[in-house]
Amino acid sequence: MSKNTTLKTNLSSALFATAMIIFLVNTGFARSNDKTNISEANPSNTCSNPTANALGYNAFVRNEAHLGSGDTDGPVAIGGDLTLDGIITVAGQTAGTNYFNGDSEASSLVVNGKIIYDHGQGIQLNQGFAKVGDLQGSFVYDLDNNRVTTNTRVTPGTYDMIPRVQVHNKQPANSVNHNNLIDFEAAFTGFLARSKQFSEFDANLEIDADNKIRLAENQVNVINITGNELLSLPYLTFENAPNIDTPLIINVDVSVDFEWNIFNIAGIGDQQGRFILWNFYNAPSITLKGGGTLVGTLFAPQSSVTKNSSGNVNGQVIALNYYHNGGELHHHVFEPCIDNPTDNCNVVVSDQEICLGDSTTLVAVGEGTVVWSTGETTPSITVDPTETTTYSVTITKDGCSATDEAVVTVKSPEVSIGENIIICLGDEVTLTSTEADAYLWSTGETTQSITVSPTESIAWYKIEVTIDGCVATDMVDVFVTSPEVTVEDQEICLGDSATLTAVGEGSMLWSTGETTPSITVSPTETTTYSVTITKGGCTAIDEAVVTVKSPEVSIGENIIICLGDEVTLTSTKADTYLWSTGETTQSITVSPTESIAWYKIEVTIDGCVATDMVDVFVTSPEVTVEDQEVCLGGSATLTAVGEGSVLWSTGETTASITVSPIETTTYSVTITKGGCTATDEAIVTVKSATVSLGDDISVCEGEEVVLVATEADEYSWSTGETTQSIIVNPKETSEYTVVVKQGDCEAADTILVNVNSVTSDAGSDITITKGETTTLTASGGDTYLWSTGETTMSIEVTPEVTTEYAVTVQKNGCEDMDTVVVTVDVDMNCSIVANAGDDVTVCIGEFVELTANGGDSYVWSAPTIDGVIRDQTIRVSTRRNVEYTVKVFKDGCDNFDTDSVMILVETCDGGGDGTNRIAAVYPTLVNSRTKMSLDLKLEKKQKVTISLHDLTGGNKSTVINRFVDQGDETVDINFSTLPQLSEGIYMMRIVGDGWSKVEKIVVDNKKN
Repeated sequence: MSKNTTLKTNLSSALFATAMIIFLVNTGFARSNDKTNISEANPSNTCSNPTANALGYNAFVRNEAHLGSGDTDGPVAIGGDLTLDGIITVAGQTAGTNYFNGDSEASSLVVNGKIIYDHGQGIQLNQGFAKVGDLQGSFVYDLDNNRVTTNTRVTPGTYDMIPRVQVHNKQPANSVNHNNLIDFEAAFTGFLARSKQFSEFDANLEIDADNKIRLAENQVNVINITGNELLSLPYLTFENAPNIDTPLIINVDVSVDFEWNIFNIAGIGDQQGRFILWNFYNAPSITLKGGGTLVGTLFAPQSSVTKNSSGNVNGQVIALNYYHNGGELHHHVFEPCIDNPTDNCNVVVSDQEICLGDSTTLVAVGEGTVVWSTGETTPSITVDPTETTTYSVTITKDGCSATDEAVVTVKSPEVSIGENIIICLGDEVTLTSTEADAYLWSTGETTQSITVSPTESIAWYKIEVTIDGCVATDMVDVFVTSPEVTVEDQEICLGDSATLTAVGEGSMLWSTGETTPSITVSPTETTTYSVTITKGGCTAIDEAVVTVKSPEVSIGENIIICLGDEVTLTSTKADTYLWSTGETTQSITVSPTESIAWYKIEVTIDGCVATDMVDVFVTSPEVTVEDQEVCLGGSATLTAVGEGSVLWSTGETTASITVSPIETTTYSVTITKGGCTATDEAIVTVKSATVSLGDDISVCEGEEVVLVATEADEYSWSTGETTQSIIVNPKETSEYTVVVKQGDCEAADTILVNVNSVTSDAGSDITITKGETTTLTASGGDTYLWSTGETTMSIEVTPEVTTEYAVTVQKNGCEDMDTVVVTVDVDMNCSIVANAGDDVTVCIGEFVELTANGGDSYVWSAPTIDGVIRDQTIRVSTRRNVEYTVKVFKDGCDNFDTDSVMILVETCDGGGDGTNRIAAVYPTLVNSRTKMSLDLKLEKKQKVTISLHDLTGGNKSTVINRFVDQGDETVDINFSTLPQLSEGIYMMRIVGDGWSKVEKIVVDNKKN
C-alpha cells in the first residue's frame, strides 16, 4: 500500500466515513440538538477530526477506568466499570456539550458499566450530571437524611458512605441510571482505524540534533519515532507553535509495555495541546511517570494507560483502559481536521495472533460489498486456523475495489520433558522441561525442573507450559522396579524388647548390621530400624518404628502455699491415675498443715506406667498481740510479735502502736511474709470509773451533813477520810472532793456545802428605872419569836424587875437565839456584870469545865442542858457546837446579868464516848409496801432527823423529823406513805443531837 507524507493520504475516504456512520447509527443518542456540538465527518470526505467520536470528553475509555487522585478539567466517559480508589475532581472547569435524555445539564461523567467502591473519598463532580449504566451495588440520593432536596450523590450504601460520587448539582435521582448512551465499541473501531492510518503516514519532519522541532506551515506534520528514541530525548523545544492549519502527529512505535518519564516541552503553551496528537498505535500498555507535562492528546485506542505522573496532560486521553493516579487532565480537545484518502474505496483488516485451538474475529473496516478469501461476505468473520494463515478481504463499491490482508499467526508452542524412564524404587529422577515462560507440573510445582521419587510401579508426570501467551503440554511415564520387603512397627514399654521380622525375597541387611530375617531389639527410646532387601540390582527398604512408650507425667513444680490455703494438683492427661492420697482423679485438692508435704502420682498411659512427685511447702507466718485494759483517757501500747511486714487496722505499719480509745475497741494486726498473712486481734478494754456526790447542798451553821459517794473500790476524801461516806460540819461554805478507784481507774467528784449562817441580835442590855417602858429591837433574821410570845422585830417592855428577854430568829431554814437584859435600876449597888469565860474548842465527847464570875449565884442554860444547873463551875461534854449561857445574880438584888460562852467541837482521833447509837435497822431490802423499823437508844431526849438519799447524795425524802425520848425507842417507817422510789440502792441518813449514822438500803419493787 503506497504512502504519502503530505497532508493528503492514500487511505480511502470511505474508511473514516464508514466508521463514523457505524458509530452514529449504534449510539442511539437521545440528546438536545440545540445544546450538543459533536464533530462529524466532513460530508465531502476530504478530512475529519480523528478524535471526534470521543465527543469532547477529556478522557474517553473503552473498557475500565480507575480514578485515584488529581483532577480533570473536562468530562469523562467510560465504556466499562469505574473503580473509585482515592479522591479526584472531575469536570472541574467544564461539563462538556453532551446533553442526554433532555437533561438540563451536560453529562460530565458517563459510566456504561457499574461503579466499584474501593477506598478513599471518591469523585467530586464539579460540573454537569452523572450517568451510570449499571447501579448494582450503588444507591442514588437526591434527598438528605432530613428528606430535604440536596445535591445528588451516588454511594455504596447509606447517604454518608464513602467513597462516593458527589454531584455538585441537584440532579434528579431517576436520571442517573442510563446505559448505552455512547457506542464505545463503534467509536474505538474508528479510533483503531485512524490510529493504524496515521501509523502508515510517511514522516515529513525530524527532530533536530538539538532536540528542536521546526514545523512546516499549513500542512500536517508527521514524526515517526520508536519508543527507545522517545525515551532518549531529554526535552523538546518547539521553534514555532502548531495551530489548526499546522497540526503535529507523533507516531510512537513501541510494541511492548512502555514506561515514559515525561520530559519538559518548551516553546509552546498549554493551549497548543489542541493541535498535537501522540499516536501510540501498537503499545500494549503505557505508564506515564515523572513531573513533566505532556502537551497534546494521548491517542492510544488499544493501550492500557496508567498516569502515575504528577505533571499534567494538556489534551485528551483516549485509551483501552485508564488508571489515573496523579496530576491533572487539562481540557484541550484535538481540533484539526486531518485529510481522508482521495480514492473512493478502501478496506482495512488488522493482523491477529492466536494460540492453537483458539478463534479470533477479523473485522473489515470499509464501505461496500465485502468478500473474504473464505467466501464469507459479512463485515466480520470468525476463524480458528490450526496454523498461521493469511486471510484477504476485498471491498467493492461503485466499480472500485480494494483489498487488504490479515495474517492470523497461530502460536503452537511445543514442550518436551523427555522419554519414559525406568528407576528403582526409592531412586530420584529429575524431569526437565524445554524452556518456556511459565511452568505448571502435575505435582503443583512451577519450576523448569522437578525431582521425583515415585513409589508406585508406574507414575506419570505432566507439564503445562506457557510460551508467548499460549499453552503446551507433555507427559512422561516413570516405571519403578521394586523388590518388596515389609516389617511391622511395634510398641513396647520402656525396658521391654520387641522382635522385628522382615517379609520379602532377597538378601537382607538390617540397620543393626544383622542379616537374619528376624532380630530382637530393646531400645531405650523410640527407634527406627530399617531393613534392606536386594534383588535384581534394585533394593527395597522398609522401616519399622519401635515406639518406646515412656510416658511422662507431670504435676508441676514444687509449690509454696499459705497455711490454710488449698491448692489443686493436676496431672497431665493419662488413662488412669493413682495419687499417694488414694484418690484416682486427674486433679486433687489438698490443704496440708505440715511445713512440707509431698504428693506422688502414678499414671497409666497406653499400658505403661509413669510417676511424678511434687512438694508443697506450707508457709505459716505467726503474729500475736495481747489484750490490754486502760482507763478512760489513758493510752495503751500494742506490740505485734512476729516476722514480716506489719499492717494494723489503724493503717500504721510499725511493730508497736500507741492507742487511746474512748471506748472498748478491737485492734487487728496483719503480718505478711512470703506472700502469706497472719492476723491477730487485741481488745483494748476501756475501764471508765465514775463517782458522784450528788448535787450541792445547803446546811445551817453548826449542822452536820453526811456526804455519800457512789460505790467504788477505794475512796479518798479531801478531808483525809477513806470511807464511802463522811460526816462534815463546816463552819463556812466549803468544797469536799472524793477520789475513788474502781480497779485501776480513778474518778473524782466535788460537792459544795453551802453554810447558811444566821446570827440573832437582841440588842445591847439596857438599864431603866422602875416603871419605865423600853423598846427591844432584834435583827439578823427573817422571822422573830420573843420569849414574850411576840413575833415582831421590835417589842415594848416595862419590867418591874430586872428581866432577861430572849428572841429566836429564823433565816434560810436556820435559827439562832439571843437575849437582852433589861435592868430595872432600883439600887445602883446592885450593878452586875456577868462573865462566862472565853470560847473553848474541844474534841467530840470531850469534857470541859466552864466557870462564871461577877455575882453571888449562877444559873447555866444550854440546848444540851435539861433543867437548871446552879453551880459557878460546870463540867460538860457535847458532840456539836453549843452556846452555854449563864445568869449571874447578887444577893439582895432583883436584877441579874447574862453572858455566853461557845464550845466549838471538832473531830479528833478517839473522840466520842459512843453512848448515842442505833441498835438496829431492819429490813434493809424493801419495796413500796414495806414497813421498816429502827431501834434507837438515846442518852437523852433529842431531835432526830431521818432522810433517804440516792447514791449521788440527792435527798429523795425526809422520813422523820421530830424529838425522840431518852432511852430505847422503836421508830416505824411505812414506805407506802413515802414518795414512790425507783429500784436501786439508797442511803438512809439518821442525824441526832451531835451524832449521825448512815445505813444502806435496797429498794426492790419485785419483792413480795
